Amino acid sequence: MDVVIIGATGLIGSALILKLYRQHEITAVGRDVRVVRQQFPFCKSLALQDLGLEDLAACDVVINLAGENIGQGRWNEARRAKIINSRISVTQQVVTLCRKLGHEAPRVFNASAIGVYGLQETSVSVSPQLTEESPLPSPPTDFLSEVAIDWENVLKFLDPEKVVQLRFAVVLAGNGGALPKLALPFYFGCGGKIASGQQMVSWVALKDVVAAIVFLLERPLLWGAFNIVAPEGVHQYQFAGVLANVLKRPNLMWTPGFLLQLVYGQMAKELILKGQYVVPKRLLDVGFQFQYGDLARALQDIYSE
Repeated sequence: MDVVIIGATGLIGSALILKLYRQHEITAVGRDVRVVRQQFPFCKSLALQDLGLEDLAACDVVINLAGENIGQGRWNEARRAKIINSRISVTQQVVTLCRKLGHEAPRVFNASAIGVYGLQETSVSVSPQLTEESPLPSPPTDFLSEVAIDWENVLKFLDPEKVVQLRFAVVLAGNGGALPKLALPFYFGCGGKIASGQQMVSWVALKDVVAAIVFLLERPLLWGAFNIVAPEGVHQYQFAGVLANVLKRPNLMWTPGFLLQLVYGQMAKELILKGQYVVPKRLLDVGFQFQYGDLARALQDIYSE
């Protein structure tokens, strides 16, 4: 299979390439081709601005994982624009090329996020599980849902049966993403509950992310939105307890929500103080099995490496 992976040097992209390159022809695409070539000398490397019609015509699947990190810095106006534009512009580039190819266009796997469903109340007791069948907020109720809905809407110009929307939860890995930041306070003895601690954390291990994408790649009849999330979400206070236990660090501190909002503004409200209970209904329905569906097992695996 010929696979083009955009966002090749990111957390998910790099792990996916290492999983696929021995059995498939991979074209690794990034903004800086020198970095891509250095990291993946065994793949064809391509700068994003040079991605053209011939590259997509020659591939079976294009996987677009490009997007600015949402968890770095306050969401001021410039930052918000960068988060949105980094996703929309690359997706539009892919869609434009695919439309020119018509029926010869490859399948398109495009990153999205569980933020598409909007924020929930802090407790699952008053918030239902969200599946791929759950309605999306119209209009979007917060910045994260605005980003994800606009992102997915770009794909509506393609044949829907050739599109897979990967709605990622918080991806847990030791070498990047949110987990190192979440774990840092525990190393200094400052880890613990944030605000009420009742906000839901929907998460997924990086190894299961890669396995799920490979699973979908191998099944061309599957299309549409898939929640890439572990089956069992947890409350933030539970996440903190499991993480502290795995790290063998104390879990005693409490961080008030207003303090985080004072420092990080809207980003704190949407990423830390609110949550969502999202489940992978479609993945489970089609037979995908999570290897790291238990949070303790996932974290133990990460920190044993």
